[in-house]
Amino acid sequence: MGQGMILFLDANIIIYRVEAVEPFATQVLAAVQEQVAQYPDAGFAVSRLSVMECLVKPLREQNTVDRDRYRRFFTSAALRIIEVSALVIEPPFFSSNGSSVT
Repeated sequence: MGQGMILFLDANIIIYRVEAVEPFATQVLAAVQEQVAQYPDAGFAVSRLSVMECLVKPLREQNTVDRDRYRRFFTSAALRIIEVSALVIEPPFFSSNGSSVT
């Protein structure tokens, strides 16, 4: 993937598409196709956090069919997985009690 546009997919988008949750799967596909038409050289990326979010339910329910669908999706050569630092998960602008620090 070059330095061009990156289409970053969040967990909801991935879940709707991989699990074919209608009407959202169709809407997601249309939206992604529109972006690809506008940015034909764009690459796709997800965060490591989204990978975890997507796998929670299939692993908890021991659903090997959905688990394998996600593994195929996440191992696609066209997809880049972005590692997440602790600062993304727990930003410094929140205090230990969850309130915003100004």
